[in-house]
Amino acid sequence: MQLKRAEGLAWRKLGDETIVINLEKKMMYGLNAEAGELWEALEAGLDLNADSRAADESVTVFISDLLAEGLASGDVPPSTGPVSSASGPRLLWKEEVQQFAGGCGFQAGQGGICDNAPLSS
Repeated sequence: MQLKRAEGLAWRKLGDETIVINLEKKMMYGLNAEAGELWEALEAGLDLNADSRAADESVTVFISDLLAEGLASGDVPPSTGPVSSASGPRLLWKEEVQQFAGGCGFQAGQGGICDNAPLSS
């Protein structure tokens, strides 16, 4: 069973969390430290038959979360359901990407920056 990251995602480690951004779906996800380690392992693909972590139910649930959110792809059986433990790799949060600041549509080479137009909100 092979698992890989989906295409077109951006991600960065921020402290203990890993932040994954899917601009196509306009969603951001926060992963805990253990999930971030698994996320990095997905770069080259993760063989779940050979990785000892795959036997842990919390890993199975996390992998199911990745698949459900479209963050990974692979031939993986579904998990049996949520795990009550707060330990293990977890998707901590997800939220829609919002427009943080407005703009005036400035494009390089087309006059001054917004020609002193106020930013839209």
